[in-house]
Amino acid sequence: ERAFMLCSQEELAVHAITLTVKDPDEAAQQDPEGLRELLSAGGKPYLDLIIEDLRTGDVQSTAGKREALKKLLPLLNALASSVVKEHYISRMAALLSTTETALKEDMQKLERDAPVFQSIGEATTVGVQNKTEFSSAEIALGILLSFPHLSALISELIEPEEPFAAVLYHAFKEAPNAPSVPEEYQERASILMLYCEHHGFSDWGDSLATQEIRKNCTVSNRNLLRKKQLDIAQKLQKARLEGNNAEESKLSTQYQQILKLNAMVHKS
Repeated sequence: ERAFMLCSQEELAVHAITLTVKDPDEAAQQDPEGLRELLSAGGKPYLDLIIEDLRTGDVQSTAGKREALKKLLPLLNALASSVVKEHYISRMAALLSTTETALKEDMQKLERDAPVFQSIGEATTVGVQNKTEFSSAEIALGILLSFPHLSALISELIEPEEPFAAVLYHAFKEAPNAPSVPEEYQERASILMLYCEHHGFSDWGDSLATQEIRKNCTVSNRNLLRKKQLDIAQKLQKARLEGNNAEESKLSTQYQQILKLNAMVHKS
């Protein structure tokens, strides 16, 4: 459900499958071929499965309708596409034997009374400026997750400062062919993979993937060096004003190194 809430705001289609056991690990152990077939089939849209599940329960009594609304309304509000939202409003109104107008009124009330679910950009601290986009470093690393055999290209990326991107960067450095992401970042990594899949990155050939990885590495490097250059320039100015010659000398050396790196990046 959380993945649906996050991905729907980015207009990513979320499909799901129904397991007869507790979790995917157990399903993989008991019937690996059956699980593979389920996954290969692509599953069903998540909201379709929710509606099918509710249809088997009580949606006629007042209490049943109330419980169904508690489940459905937050999911409806998470949909970014107006066309998709209208489609499901119609289906849900029919399910609850009510009108679309009444359902929309309940949705508006929920929006007024309930806290807004955070978008990907707001819910994380990776510094993404636009909630519909990942940073250039994250996209480069996301493509590498789809093309791990191109992991040597990680050498073209300067270590990012964003926490999630930095974790992925070190994961590739430590295990290029099988990067391991810490548990606290696995959800973010899953959403990044969904983003890449939605935009068809995994369908690329190696040549295009290499080109896009390098392009995003270059953009990330330039942005990072520009930020470092401004930061050191401010510290350098402060050291000069305070007459701190030792600090000024150290910062001047760092500034020259950043300028050289910047020149190299802009040549690439």
